[in-house]
Amino acid sequence: MQVAAAASVDGAHGSFWRTDLGVLNPGDADASVVVVFHGDDGSTLSHTVDLDGGTQEVMVDVIGEWGATGNGWMELSSDRAIVVGSRTYNDGGAGTFGQYLDGIDG
Repeated sequence: MQVAAAASVDGAHGSFWRTDLGVLNPGDADASVVVVFHGDDGSTLSHTVDLDGGTQEVMVDVIGEWGATGNGWMELSSDRAIVVGSRTYNDGGAGTFGQYLDGIDG
């Protein structure tokens, strides 16, 4: 599964671009999800998320929380069926604006 865009980077006029990632395990069995951030600069960052059956985890500013910065995309793989959504948005301090992206198989 892929998320087409992800960021944790400074924007114009003191704003900041970030991505929140939500992963849902709709099944009864536990799931192990590997999330790989592919930076536009060729870097990669991998993190494993373990989800109990029927639970969801929302990771706020996922790239920044993992200690990285930059723009890119995410690749997710799991040993169970998962549902993925993300929100990439700009936070300028006076509200946010951005877009929601579903995870897509690919």
